[in-house]
Amino acid sequence: MVVASLCMSFSNGRASGSGAQMQPICAAYLLDSASLTLRDEDAKYLTHLYYSFGQIADGRLYVDHLENWDAVKAYRARHPHIRLMLAIGGWGADGFSQVSRTAVGRTRFVESVVDVVRTHGLDGIDLDWEYPTIATAGIEASPNDRENLVLLVRELRAALDALGMKTGKSYHLSLAVGASSETAKGIDARALNDLLDCVNIMTYDLRGEKKATHHANLYAAGYDASDVSADAAVRLMEQMGFSRDKLVIGGAAYGRIWTGARKLGGAATNSGNKAVSYDTVRTYIASGDYTYHWDETAQAPYLIGPDRFVSFDDPSSMRLKGAYARQNGLAGMMYWEYTQDSSGALLQAMSEGLRTD
Repeated sequence: MVVASLCMSFSNGRASGSGAQMQPICAAYLLDSASLTLRDEDAKYLTHLYYSFGQIADGRLYVDHLENWDAVKAYRARHPHIRLMLAIGGWGADGFSQVSRTAVGRTRFVESVVDVVRTHGLDGIDLDWEYPTIATAGIEASPNDRENLVLLVRELRAALDALGMKTGKSYHLSLAVGASSETAKGIDARALNDLLDCVNIMTYDLRGEKKATHHANLYAAGYDASDVSADAAVRLMEQMGFSRDKLVIGGAAYGRIWTGARKLGGAATNSGNKAVSYDTVRTYIASGDYTYHWDETAQAPYLIGPDRFVSFDDPSSMRLKGAYARQNGLAGMMYWEYTQDSSGALLQAMSEGLRTD
């Protein structure tokens, strides 16, 4: 993935602790699709919108595949308080390791990013490299990714600052990071902290074994000894060197299904690899075939249905996560992904938790 009075100021896009009062980040990732619909009634809750995903091709940022530029920019024009960001990368997206490993590669990539920011009137960039130093899902990785990411972010920060001097705008730069020590091992937090405006911790998909588990819980669950949770991820990021006022925790607008499980912590026949939107979860609840449960220890809901266990976020858990961010001095909260909840209830609850007014 704030106090309502977030203590930051922005100068040419760079955050610095100065005591200025700012609204907590209340952000949504927005996955490009042919059926994309943006609801005007949601705009009052949003501070940032992360249009997803730009990709890397031939060493440059590539965005021609995104189908909804006009609609997304028109939405921001109607609601100019929203900062329109482009998220680059995502699960299985290759290219970061290659462009960051040489000065020539970094320069070529950064120039292409600045060109896209200028062309589309963006307010910033989110780097979603999953994950530095880890070769998975068909992406290339190197042991040098940790150091090269710092070089890439430093050069991108400088380029966005230079652009800001010309345009009079401050450009936001964020980094999406994994929530575990394994997925975050390629992140040099101490070197990156002052270069970034915020760090979006992906505090969802937290578990993946053949046992009915929470995948987006705020606190550690009581059914096993694991400390896997959003709270644990925040503590990990602090230990790594990120300051609290840069951290954004994540909520899930989708559920994960474990089959064959009849209780929380029970054995399952799969590892929760089937995902369904929150819209679909709502139909499960309405069907009467599932029983809703609330885990007070983990502060997380779940459903037990016909040979199924469903872990998800709902308005109650989103509101509690927002309050956690506010009470613990975090930068705010984001969620994946906007189009998976057509009711807008999750976004509204997240905003309510973040605010004190």
